[in-house]
Amino acid sequence: TRIHGRTLTDDYFWLRRKNDPDVRKYLEAENAYTAAVLRPTEAMQKRLYDEMLGRLKQTDVNVPYKDGGWLYYTRTEEGKQYPIYARKRIDDPRHPGESRGQEEVTLDVNAMAAGHGFYSVGLYAPSDDGDLLAYTVDTTGYRQYELHVKDLRTGKVFSDVIPRVTSAIATSCGVVTITEPDKGIACASVS
Repeated sequence: TRIHGRTLTDDYFWLRRKNDPDVRKYLEAENAYTAAVLRPTEAMQKRLYDEMLGRLKQTDVNVPYKDGGWLYYTRTEEGKQYPIYARKRIDDPRHPGESRGQEEVTLDVNAMAAGHGFYSVGLYAPSDDGDLLAYTVDTTGYRQYELHVKDLRTGKVFSDVIPRVTSAIATSCGVVTITEPDKGIACASVS
């Protein structure tokens, strides 16, 4: 790469070749070296980890936000790695922000992540009427998100998946607006 008349060389670009046996061998050697160097600090690492974990509230609920006739929030449960996305219907319009409805889990990321080495939910966008949910998932760790759409009335996730999505908006009429790198904005109809 040339920038401002200077040639820049990335000596580690070859590490992007994930399926190359030399990359794997190099990373395993680096991991072994790191483990050997840090071995004398293992007791301290464990003590620090336990202290930090002891200060975290593992079972917790974030502050809900109102969207349409729903309160949306995420919660975590002790011993589980990923959040649970949920919502409750707002029952009484005279008391906005209060909910007496039953919790409806919209995404249980712990269940969704089963069998994956990496799992991250990026975008979470319910439609205006609360019937559809557009959400993106990265299973590579390279922030390469795939768009999924779920019908929240039935719990069905549509089988069509759109790869490499950077943003999306779900609407009440079943249209999802998508932004893909190098492609711009597109619209898809969900039925």
